[in-house]
Amino acid sequence: MKLTFASKTDIGRVRKMNQDSLDIIELPGNKTLFVVADGMGGHAGGEVASQMAVEAFRLSPTLNDLSESITNTFIQANRAVKELQQQKPELKGMGTTCVVLYVDDDNAVIGHVGDSRIYRLRNGRLTQLTADHSLVQEYVRQGSMSPSEARASRFRNVITRAIGIEDKISPEVRTIPLEDGDSFLLCTDGLTGMVADSIIERVLLSALDAQSACKTLVSLALRGGGDDNISVVVVRAGNFIPAGPMDESKFEETQVEAEEEALKADQYSQTGRSASPAFVLLIVLCLLLTTLLAGVVLTHYNFISSWPFLQDRNSIQRTIPTPPISNATENRYSAAVRIGKENLRPTISVDKSGDIYAATIGGKVVRISPDGKVSVVPSREITLSQTGDTPAGWAADSRGNLFIIAHQAKVIYKYRPDGTRCDIIGKGKLQDPRSVRIDGADNLYVIDGTKLIFFKAEAISAAR
Repeated sequence: MKLTFASKTDIGRVRKMNQDSLDIIELPGNKTLFVVADGMGGHAGGEVASQMAVEAFRLSPTLNDLSESITNTFIQANRAVKELQQQKPELKGMGTTCVVLYVDDDNAVIGHVGDSRIYRLRNGRLTQLTADHSLVQEYVRQGSMSPSEARASRFRNVITRAIGIEDKISPEVRTIPLEDGDSFLLCTDGLTGMVADSIIERVLLSALDAQSACKTLVSLALRGGGDDNISVVVVRAGNFIPAGPMDESKFEETQVEAEEEALKADQYSQTGRSASPAFVLLIVLCLLLTTLLAGVVLTHYNFISSWPFLQDRNSIQRTIPTPPISNATENRYSAAVRIGKENLRPTISVDKSGDIYAATIGGKVVRISPDGKVSVVPSREITLSQTGDTPAGWAADSRGNLFIIAHQAKVIYKYRPDGTRCDIIGKGKLQDPRSVRIDGADNLYVIDGTKLIFFKAEAISAAR
């Protein structure tokens, strides 16, 4: 099937360098492979990682079993990036997302890791073919966050899979049927973070050719803010008939309308959490009736409790004084009150502000404030069961830093409250870590098999 295609990349309006890489690779038999990568990491690390990913696909794929070849190339690229980090410590922490597309006469093979995306336009309708490997997408999948909330979240750039981040990588590669007239878009989040899907659909549908589609998409991303590098590849298969040129000056207005419609759709989809006016009125009436009945019962009880032969029962209503904490030698406790609605694992930690750190049954670490508000600790790596084996132990210090046991790696990872990993403790020293605790001086105590291991905290900076 005849292909027409084009690509474009731009540094954007904020970044000092372009860490995106893309390539259109000619394969034997007049076939073509399309690759887009979005690097991450300080200095030039992201640029290096994305270039290495693209280079791996330039050298490796064969046509014998393309799905397996693409999967193996992801693995090879991941290994190469990890090895380079070991050789050059200044590149530590670099990584890259990557999307790959191959189109033949009957099928298309797509592969990806991270939050760069592949879309398909078919019969005038745009479909996202890849699901972001990101923290917010996981919450959307679980139903704890709406798509518009995910789009606006400050954690939307936290990804859960990428080349060069972990020792092992799990790319998603699949084959889909191809139809005459299909159009494909490969892009980094520099586009999707600035331009709504409905606008992307209109551009792909109306552009006269692939080149003009790329130019318009990048222009709209820049007009929307250009907060990140922007890279796009547009591929058209067979006979594509464009709808005709559109006025770009109206895209910004349409963008706002699209975001408002998305917000309305989210609110509509969450009607189960809201209620009709009649239902709300019924609830209010029930509350008023309950309050009235409670007042009557209380008044009646106070009246009959004053009868002489019931005076001895007043002793049951004695008041328990609450002494100052500094003078208390013994405490009484109120009735049980549940905080939050999460189903949690047994271990919890509490910091000085009263925030509780706990883990859900699914393994995500959450922060629960004293008023019951739950927020997920933001990190693509913070999970208590990364490998599916025995759940790891964990603890939190008074400043909200988290210490999580990676059981298979036999180390303890330290994370700051914002979710960034800042230390690896016990590497080469632990054999079977199962439990960790922290004292008031931030010293660590680890149950390693049947042994108690002590790690003394050494201050590297003083509190101001």
